Amino acid sequence: MDAISPASIHIYQGFGQTAFYNLQNIDRFFVHQSSKYQSCIDACNDCAESCELCATSCLREQDVKMLERCIQLDRDCASVCWTASQLMSRDSEFIKQICNTCAELCDACAVECEKHQNMEHCKLCAQACRKCAEECRNMAS
Repeated sequence: MDAISPASIHIYQGFGQTAFYNLQNIDRFFVHQSSKYQSCIDACNDCAESCELCATSCLREQDVKMLERCIQLDRDCASVCWTASQLMSRDSEFIKQICNTCAELCDACAVECEKHQNMEHCKLCAQACRKCAEECRNMAS
């Protein structure tokens, strides 16, 4: 058994309870759990960031009305990507369902962004969405 150093003990106090956690063991558990999802988590996080940037950049364009659907899909896609990343990080039983939904939304966002290839932010967003959709489909299968 590994020796437990005082620095590895975390004390949580709340709601009238005190809990002691050995952070060395917790770290090993989370590293093991998330490693099987890591490439998909990374793709989801990258996609969410690209979608957030794309939506913000679209709002700064002259013809915002023309980009209304792009902005909405960017926001929806980012939200689902962040959620998928979180569920994978906690090894949720709903990973396949959220990854299927994420892939579907990423595809829709990519199709819309590809309509605006003259805007660099849409081009980059479409690429990130395609990669994320592929990773999520692989995770869901």
